[in-house]
Amino acid sequence: MLEKANGHRAYGSVEEGTLQAAKRIKAINPSVKILFYLNAMVHYGGYSANDDWKEEWAMYSPKRKGPLKWRNKFLSYDHTNLEFREWWIQRGLDMVANEEIDGK
Repeated sequence: MLEKANGHRAYGSVEEGTLQAAKRIKAINPSVKILFYLNAMVHYGGYSANDDWKEEWAMYSPKRKGPLKWRNKFLSYDHTNLEFREWWIQRGLDMVANEEIDGK
């Protein structure tokens, strides 16, 4: 399983870093299965898909009168928002459309 720390600095985004790591792994062992991890609750940076992120997709905390944050740093997703859910699902579909990523 490849997740957010795979080459995002070297390749400009988590997605591209993941694809490059997957290519290198499959060059060594073509039968290995590569899965792309995408957090379903915490909004992390470094993804090119975040270019389309909307702040209104963050979960709101009435107690704090603002967005809910994990570790007081990372926004949490609001799964009640249909537009957010469609965006999140598309991120995964975009990754599994690449031949280096398995899981279809």
